[in-house]
Amino acid sequence: SKGEGAGSVFYFTYFDDSKPVLESIVPSSGSVLGGTLIKLTLINFPIVASASEIFAASVSDVVGAKALISSDSEATVVVFEVPPHSDVGMVRFSVYIAGDTELATAVSFDFRYTAAPPAAVSALSLSRGPVAGGTQLQIAIDNFPVVASGSDLSVSFGSFGASAQVLSSNSLFTEISVATPRVASAGVVPITVYPLRLGTTSAVQVPFTYYTGPALDYAVPVEGLL
Repeated sequence: SKGEGAGSVFYFTYFDDSKPVLESIVPSSGSVLGGTLIKLTLINFPIVASASEIFAASVSDVVGAKALISSDSEATVVVFEVPPHSDVGMVRFSVYIAGDTELATAVSFDFRYTAAPPAAVSALSLSRGPVAGGTQLQIAIDNFPVVASGSDLSVSFGSFGASAQVLSSNSLFTEISVATPRVASAGVVPITVYPLRLGTTSAVQVPFTYYTGPALDYAVPVEGLL
C-alpha cells in the first residue's frame, strides 16, 4: 500500500504469514564435490516427526534430509547433505514433505557451489610390494569426490585394474582399501584412482614399487591412517 504525509511518500509490503518461508541457511555455499552439511530453519513449515519425511530437490537431484533437529509450531530445523554438482554457481532447491506432490508447502533456497580444491593422496600405508600381488593397501585422499562404494571407483596399478573397498568418504577425506594385482615385472607404477561418474579429470596418482621376492609378513601403517 501507499501512504502520503506532509511532503513524504512511503511504501509498506504486506505478506502472507501463513506460508512456509526460509528463515536461515548455514552455510549457504560449498564445494562442487558435495557433502556439505547445511542447516535450514523453516518458518510455518508442516510439523514432521522424522527426517525421512523431508526432501530437497533441484533440477538434477533429489535428496532426503540427513537429520531433523526440531519441528514444532514455531519452526522446523533440518539438516541436509548437499549432493555433488557438475559446475560452480547458484543452484535452487525446493524443500518439501513426502506426499506433497504439488509442492503446496515447498520452501525454496539457493545454494552456491564453489570450485573444489585439488584432490591429492595424503597417505599410503605401503609404497612397495611383491610382483605376485596380494599386498593390502590403505590409501587416504583429501578433497576427493564423495563415493559410496568400491563399485563407484576405478583403481589401477599401471595398466592392471584392482577392486577397492571404501572405508570412509566425505567432502574432505576419502579412505579406501585395495589389494595389489599381480604384475609381470618389477618396477615403479602409478596407482590411479578416480570416481567413475566423473572420469579421469578427477584422477589422483601415487607411485608404487613392485619388487621380485616374497610378500612381506607384516606392514606398519602410516601414522593416523588406520
